[in-house]
Amino acid sequence: MLSFIDGEIEEFRKDIRKFCERDLRDFSSFYDLWEKFPEESYKKIAEKGILSLGIPDAFGGSGDFIRELVATEEIARVDQNLSIQMEIKSLFENTLLLHGNDKHKALLADLAKGKIIPAFAFTEPSGGTDVLGIRTEAKRENGRYILNGTKMFITNAPIATHLIIFARTGERISAFISERNENIRPGPRIRTTGTRGALISSIRIENLELDDGSLIGKEGNGLKVFFDVMDRSRLVLSAGALGMMRRLYEESIKFSMERKSGNRPISEYQYIQDYIVSMAMDIEISSLLIYNAAFLAKNNRQFSMESAMAKLYTTESLKKNAMHAAEIMGGYGYIFGTAVDRIYRDSHASTLGLGSSEAMKITIFNYIKKISGRGLA
Repeated sequence: MLSFIDGEIEEFRKDIRKFCERDLRDFSSFYDLWEKFPEESYKKIAEKGILSLGIPDAFGGSGDFIRELVATEEIARVDQNLSIQMEIKSLFENTLLLHGNDKHKALLADLAKGKIIPAFAFTEPSGGTDVLGIRTEAKRENGRYILNGTKMFITNAPIATHLIIFARTGERISAFISERNENIRPGPRIRTTGTRGALISSIRIENLELDDGSLIGKEGNGLKVFFDVMDRSRLVLSAGALGMMRRLYEESIKFSMERKSGNRPISEYQYIQDYIVSMAMDIEISSLLIYNAAFLAKNNRQFSMESAMAKLYTTESLKKNAMHAAEIMGGYGYIFGTAVDRIYRDSHASTLGLGSSEAMKITIFNYIKKISGRGLA
């Protein structure tokens, strides 16, 4: 328990954990095995009010960003595919909150109720980290924008009701919002090694007509929209990674105390203890990084570097500890569909989403240069 987290938040965590254990946990392996969108579980978290977290009261939500992170953490502990929906929701809600007009923000009430399935269409076949390499175009014709282009690796593309789309307007990039229609066509399902319950595909945008009201923020301001949204959403992704790490820790302790070798539990062997101690420390450090950044955000202070640090450390720790948990469990860690197997497969995606680990290091170093004022080359 973190010393700066108050008792109300801890009681909230207990309530969400009880809900997740009772209503979500048993379905996670089904969605993974059959590669299904977790529709019923998504409805349940909407009914529980979890999708309203992070959305201000004025727009039909319940506000608290800290609780949004705690809920994401607890959801990821039992169902990694469902926690991805919290990440996509965060991207969508923060885009509208930070840069949307009143009409855009009116959509947040339906998002909080689970009536909107969002998608965030930024990445293209040529790459994701190269934010200046967007080729999708939005040409101005007869007072409207006409969008054409292709997006790649878009979560929820086959089922999204609303999409945020980034496109080039002349020399600069702009952000738009659109309801799903016949001019937005998802490609074949992309089957991934992990996160198998997340429906991912390309999107082909052909002659999509949008009016001025579909523009988010100002024309040419798309990169500012993108980077403003990343800071909070990276913390949501990090909270999901932390929740998965907690599950690995629990599974590793349980197995190592029950499994015997040489007539004693394998937990008595030092190399097993090393793995478990490393997990415990990574969980504690990740918690401090995530919630310190979250409190900075809550108090309207700069937290971009702290968010990138949290994302880098937590996701890389998850990937490392997923390997360690599988090694602790031996052959049992290699059985398809177990919690450790699912997290092992899912862990790599966390280091890629919302900026790769390499991109996070560049971001962090750029802030170090800025803070130091030394102009390091």
